[in-house]
Amino acid sequence: GSIRLLSKVTSPEISQSESFGIGVSYSNKLLTVGASGSGSAYIFESDDNGSFKFLSKVIAPENSTANGFGIDVSYSNDLLTVGAHSSTINGVSNAGAVYVFSVEDNGSTNFLTKITSPEINENDWFGIGVSHSDNLLAVGAISSDVGGVPNAGAVYIFKLEDNGSATFLSKISAPDKAPTDYFGMGVSYSGRLLSVGAHL
Repeated sequence: GSIRLLSKVTSPEISQSESFGIGVSYSNKLLTVGASGSGSAYIFESDDNGSFKFLSKVIAPENSTANGFGIDVSYSNDLLTVGAHSSTINGVSNAGAVYVFSVEDNGSTNFLTKITSPEINENDWFGIGVSHSDNLLAVGAISSDVGGVPNAGAVYIFKLEDNGSATFLSKISAPDKAPTDYFGMGVSYSGRLLSVGAHL
């Protein structure tokens, strides 16, 4: 149960207010790090000794630094999902979105699709938490009003195809929801179990 530090990873483009490390995901020797302040995600490859080599930088197709791209990241099965919680969707500010990329062995990426909430609302912050495994994607929207409860928060479940397309399956909220619970701040899905943080 002891833990030994192997390495400290920093941004290849160190800049003020970059927020490098605000979201992280590691799988199959690839580490993805979100940096929402610069609207970026960075992909590194790990060695057996715990050192990391920078491979590529990922940005949204719109190349905006104001949409929160990189607030959270999830990498699994050669697919990378990146949250952008402050994206404006159809004129609705801070509705949020999730971007899906395929990842090649060399760390290069190809944009596949952009996922938005089935209920686009102002200030929902859809995409502030993302996690995917197998073919299911969970997306947190911490400021979603649920059943008339303001900022209770919700998590949306999607089925992901290999080509990155997504089908909405269900919306989950806390059984004991209360105002400003912000359910969905952190999400983790693995082995058919979903854990969701609600930090207030």
